Amino acid sequence: MEWVLLLLFAADALAGAGLVDEALLCPEGRTEWLARREEFAAELTKGGSRSGLIADWETCFESDTRAFQNDPELTKCFEPLREVLVSAIKAEKASFAKTSPTAQAKAAKAYTSVPKELQDPAFLEMLDKGDTNAADAYLETENKKRRDQGLQPYLYIRFEGLAPPLNSSEGQLRYMVYDQGNPAKKPNTEKFINFTIPSQKQGAPSGAKQLSVVATHTDREGNAKSFFSDHQRISKKGVLSVEHAFDRQSALGTFNCIDCHSSGGPLPIRSSAPVESKYRAARETINRRISSFGNTLSEQSPTATTHAGFTIDPTHLPSKVIRECFSLESRQTVSKQSVENLREAMNCNQCHDGEMRGKISSRSTITKHWILSGAMPPGLILTKEEREALANCITGNRRELAFESLRHSPCNAGTAPRQKQEKLSH
Repeated sequence: MEWVLLLLFAADALAGAGLVDEALLCPEGRTEWLARREEFAAELTKGGSRSGLIADWETCFESDTRAFQNDPELTKCFEPLREVLVSAIKAEKASFAKTSPTAQAKAAKAYTSVPKELQDPAFLEMLDKGDTNAADAYLETENKKRRDQGLQPYLYIRFEGLAPPLNSSEGQLRYMVYDQGNPAKKPNTEKFINFTIPSQKQGAPSGAKQLSVVATHTDREGNAKSFFSDHQRISKKGVLSVEHAFDRQSALGTFNCIDCHSSGGPLPIRSSAPVESKYRAARETINRRISSFGNTLSEQSPTATTHAGFTIDPTHLPSKVIRECFSLESRQTVSKQSVENLREAMNCNQCHDGEMRGKISSRSTITKHWILSGAMPPGLILTKEEREALANCITGNRRELAFESLRHSPCNAGTAPRQKQEKLSH
């Protein structure tokens, strides 16, 4: 009964925040719980602030814990709903927590600075002109020095990014450098350093500024935490240099980064165009390493996004509900196979469970971007029409799908009466 205990502990926190309704009328007994199951599902999936209803429902569970402890069928019937409730409790508790800008800046300075070799004006100018062949040669020279010192070489790759840049004028082309640190030793800090570069080689600097760092630090016990910074490349008297975010005393970008990096760590490299053969080995190594991380959000990061969002289990969704994801023109003629393809594609929660992977971002434009670009869901081949339908439902009809998902989840508890519980007094 782990979930019951979690709800009990959460009661104290939420009650202390003044969120419990003193006039709450809770379900009493099996029949009333079953009668209000659909109401509970509707409230869990409605928009806006849910602080009050979270406190209300967890208080109701607290008042009738014996009913669930002694009734495994009723417990199983409410299992999908309580999972959503527990996730909502975690999101609310995380939203109460304050993140300190000072602690955030201190952590960023400790882990996200750009290595000196990558701040060399000559290297920065190569990237600013889009001359990645020269940049590759520069890094190979540096790698020889690193090997002589017993250090891991830099890995690097030029690719067409799927994620939108911070500055829309800078385009999608990226040059990533992976600083492995020393993986054989702990503690160790790995840095994934992304430069925006012009789409074509140019004779003069292009003025590209974006430079972001995701650093993952693994301590002596093997615990990994990630940190973010959005730095800038600046030009002073024609000489390029790096201006670190923590030196500007400005926002470090962490809050924006979490919208996409809701699990804390770097995102795998997914390119919208074929990657040159000379970079493919590096891409495989980098992606393999990135995929090995679980949830690496640090204490200095806002964690509410990880747990926020609605859970959709498509297994028991009626086909007619899924069919409505398609456009009005194709809704009646779409094949049963397309409906089932969409059902399989909707199982985002399999990975984005709010624990190892953050739940789907509440920012619809980001989510839609990943779906339409083909990056998500990974490994599934969908037609253009199916991707548009998936993006439509996940971003536009998510609440309705979440409600139908809970409403149609299995419940074999029936409505048989059981021993009456004592009424909760307030």
